[in-house]
Amino acid sequence: MSLPDSTRSGARVEEALKALLNQQSLIMKRLETIEDRLQSIQSLEERVSTLEIIVQHPGRHPLPTTDAPGNTPMRNQGCRRGNSQ
Repeated sequence: MSLPDSTRSGARVEEALKALLNQQSLIMKRLETIEDRLQSIQSLEERVSTLEIIVQHPGRHPLPTTDAPGNTPMRNQGCRRGNSQ
């Protein structure tokens, strides 16, 4: 016995909706990944802006410090003047 057209049509609509929901889920995961990457870029952008201000007005602003090993203000000053330490 064959299914009525309305039942087959309803099943196709249901399958299409499931596929769309699956695609939406994948897109949302990708957007979350992109958002995470953008947050790191934003942090770098803020650091670049700070450095631009320092370069434009040397002596007015102290050099920024970071928690990175070997990245001390004194070392940065030496590198800025062209001295290698």
